[in-house]
Amino acid sequence: MNLIDKKYKLLDSNDFIEDNKLYRGKDIRNDRDVLIKLIKINESICDEFLTNLIDEITVLSDLNSPYMLKTLDVGVEKFEGSLYVYIISEYYKGVTLDVIIAEQDLQLDYVIKIVIQALKSLESAHSVQTYHGSLNPSSIIVDENYNVKVCNFGITKANNGVHTRCAGSLDYMCPHQLCVDYTDKDSDFFSLGEIFYEAYFGEKIFGNVTSEKELLKVIDKGINWKISKYKDESKELIRVLSKLLDRDKSYSNSQEVIIDLSGIMYEKATEEDELREEFYEVIKEQEKREKSRLFKNIILAILIILMIVTMVIVYF
Repeated sequence: MNLIDKKYKLLDSNDFIEDNKLYRGKDIRNDRDVLIKLIKINESICDEFLTNLIDEITVLSDLNSPYMLKTLDVGVEKFEGSLYVYIISEYYKGVTLDVIIAEQDLQLDYVIKIVIQALKSLESAHSVQTYHGSLNPSSIIVDENYNVKVCNFGITKANNGVHTRCAGSLDYMCPHQLCVDYTDKDSDFFSLGEIFYEAYFGEKIFGNVTSEKELLKVIDKGINWKISKYKDESKELIRVLSKLLDRDKSYSNSQEVIIDLSGIMYEKATEEDELREEFYEVIKEQEKREKSRLFKNIILAILIILMIVTMVIVYF
C-alpha cells in the first residue's frame, strides 16, 4: 500500500511511481476520495518551490472558479530514493483529456465545449496574474457530459515562472518557454492551441519530439494549413487555431477566444439547420410523390373496375 504522509493512499498506482501522473487516491483520515499529483523534484525545480506553491494555491482558492480543480493539501514525500512534491486535490469523476483523445474521435462541438471551459479557468487565473504555464491534455479532466476541471494551476508560477520539465509536458511548451524560460498569457494560449488541435485532429500538431531543441525547430517550420487535411475545415476554425499558435499576434484575453469559438458554433449550428431543412424538403418531396403515385393508382383501379362493370352489363 502506497501511503503519502501517512494519510493519503494511492489507489491506482503500479509497482513504481510515475512522475507528473494524476492518481486517484483516498484521504484515509477524512474518509474521502481525492486526486493526487506527484512531481519529482529535478534540477529544473527551484528550492522555494513548495513555499511558493502554498502561496499560489491560497490565491487561486479565493477565485472559487467552477472550472478549476481545488487543491486541498501539498507537501513532500520520498519514494524509491527520490523526493516528490505531492498535490492533493478534490475528487472529480472523469478522465483526463489525453485518455479521451487516445480512445475516441471527438466531434468539433465537444472539443469547443472543452476548450471554452478551459479558457474560463485561464480567465480566472489570469485575472490575478497567474499563468498556468504547463497546460496539457493530462491537466484537463472531463466528465461524461464534457464538463471540465483544469488542474495543475500554480505549479509553473511557484517555480518562479520556469516550466518544471515534468514528464509528458515537453510537447506543450511554447517557444519563449523553450528559449528564455519565460511564461505568460501567450504561453497558455499557445498550449491550448496545441491541445485544441490534438483533440480535434487526433494527433499532436508538432509530432512526438524527444528534445527541446527538436521541438523548437519543428515550431519554427510552422504549419501548412493549405494541405488536404485542412481543406474541408472552416476558415474561421483555422484562423482561431493559427492565432492561438501565433508567436507574435495572439489573443489579448480569453474572452476574445471564447467569442470566436462561439461564432464557429453558431456557424456550425446554422449549417446543420440548413442541412436539416434540406433533408425535410427532400422528405416532403418524397411524400408528395408517394401521394401522387397513390392517387394515380387509385384512379387507375377505379377505371379498371368501371370497365369490368360496363363489360358485364353489356354482356348480360
